[in-house]
This record gives sequence, C-alpha cells and structure tokens, in this order.
Amino acid sequence: ELRFPEPAVFPADPVQRFLCYVLEDAADEWLYRPAVGTRWYFAENSAVGGFELARDIAVKMPVSCDQAHAAVGEHVRSSCPPLGVTADTIQLWVDDVLRPWMRVLGAHLARRPYLFGERPSIADFALFGGNAAHFVNDPLCRRWVEEDGPAVVQHTHRLLEPEDQEFGAWDDPAAVPDTLTAVLAELGT
Repeated sequence: ELRFPEPAVFPADPVQRFLCYVLEDAADEWLYRPAVGTRWYFAENSAVGGFELARDIAVKMPVSCDQAHAAVGEHVRSSCPPLGVTADTIQLWVDDVLRPWMRVLGAHLARRPYLFGERPSIADFALFGGNAAHFVNDPLCRRWVEEDGPAVVQHTHRLLEPEDQEFGAWDDPAAVPDTLTAVLAELGT
C-alpha cells in the first residue's frame, strides 16, 4: 500500500484499520483449522478438494493423481491433531466455530458488499482465501455456507471477478453497523 496507495485495502480510519488486521489474522490463522479439517475429515470434500490438489501436484511430480491425493491427505491429517482438529473433533469445529461464523458473516455481507463498505479490504482478501479454497469450493462446506450465509458465496464471487465491480467508499467509522459488531463478537467467542 505504500507503493500503490490506490486502490487502498486499508481504511483511513485507525479503528477500522485495526479491525481489518484483527479479521485478517483470524481468517488466516483461526479459520485454517476448520478449513483443513473439513477438507480431510469429510470424504465428500476430500474427494473433490483432494483431487484438485493432487492434479496440481501431478503436474510437477512424477506421481499419479491417486498417489498424490493419498500422500497429501496423509500428511495433512497427521498435521491436524496439534491444531486440535481430529476426526473426533471436526464436527465440533463445524458446529461451534464454522457455521456460527458463516451465519454472522453472511448477515453482515448481506447488508454491504465488503466488510468495511463498498470496497474490499485486506480482511476481505483473507476471508476470500479460505472461502475460495475450502468453504465455497468443497461440496459439503458449500451447502453449509449456502444455508447459513449465502451472502458469503456472493462475496467470494465478487472477489473472483473484480473487473465486474465498481468500488465505492469505506463505511462511516462513526456509524458501526450492528452486523459488524456481531461479527466481532462471534470472533471473540
């Protein structure tokens, strides 16, 4: 942003900027747990998302897609328990973290196109990563998001096709939407 200040991805308001960092960090670090867990502990998601990864690996390595899929799945599942994500806990992550998050996030994004107004922030891009790769991509997760927060799907699609968007202003920092307060409260739980 220092080299290319426009279009800005940080609001000028210091509180909004701080909240961008908080939401960006949570999206990158906290939501990683249900992302990898739902990908590798639900067979329907693993079949689709795992194959996509395997296909990409097979381009660079002399292995079949099936071999790459098995190897990646084994590796990722072995790295999940230190994060608190196992076959026994993944449903709790879905019920207690992922789906409540998508509900409040979806309610907020139903009222505005992006987290802080009419233009995407760094926090929107952080959410986009997990949503595009997992929550809006993997079949079981996609059904949950469509049920709990369909505006999250629309948000992801807007960021996938930015050339179709017109960007406006940031939200007025003096008028914090109740839906953003709900997003932050859910994040705090």
